[in-house]
Amino acid sequence: MTRNIMKKHLLVILLALAAPATLAAPYQPLNLQSLVSGSPEHPPINVNMPAVQRAFDNLAAHAAEYPVQFDNDADRRRAIADLQPLGVLLDSLVQNNTPRAGAAPSQGYLVLLQMRARLNWMGHNLDQAGYAERAEADYARLLALAPAAAKPAVQGEFGNFLASSARMERAIPMLHAAYQAGHQESGRDLATALLTQNKRSEALPLLREYVRNFPQDQKGRAILNAVEQGRVETHAVYPSHLQRMPKQHRH
Repeated sequence: MTRNIMKKHLLVILLALAAPATLAAPYQPLNLQSLVSGSPEHPPINVNMPAVQRAFDNLAAHAAEYPVQFDNDADRRRAIADLQPLGVLLDSLVQNNTPRAGAAPSQGYLVLLQMRARLNWMGHNLDQAGYAERAEADYARLLALAPAAAKPAVQGEFGNFLASSARMERAIPMLHAAYQAGHQESGRDLATALLTQNKRSEALPLLREYVRNFPQDQKGRAILNAVEQGRVETHAVYPSHLQRMPKQHRH
């Protein structure tokens, strides 16, 4: 049987980004009892949404970007174990808020759908099978249902996810559409995606404009400096258990 292997792209800034490398903060394991009170035997069942948001933010602080940031492997394994119960809870919340056929989705439903998409993206960053496909399905639904004013931001995030899973043939048009629609925040991600395709001449003006628009983004400035100085490599990185060597390109 042939498996669809999701690889990832890393943009490696030689000589590092601005800040020196530091250990990540300790990961706080999920306290499931803090998220839900009650049970079918002891109703009502209530979801503590502030606690759900805190648990999500805690995981995102370590796994929202690739490579993930944990200060030891035990914390990484705990985070992987927490994906499933958080996912089950979000599945239930999304299902319970799904709009009826023909009805407009509520803002609450769209927020939950985006949260689940981001959780699934984190599962992909943690090299867990199936999460990339679930994230893609959630982002596709979110894009289809989002109001017109919100679509460029959704396109930008969806495109960034596709780029992170090395599907540049879809990521670049999505990011370009977001950027053309006025979502200037997508400029850095679009430029990064173009760099993975050896399109430095297209990426450079985007990065320069991005840094002018967002001078507070030190990562964007570091990428621009690295590109201008020829200190950038792109790596196609496969899930760790496959033991495959990354492909490398110099820019």
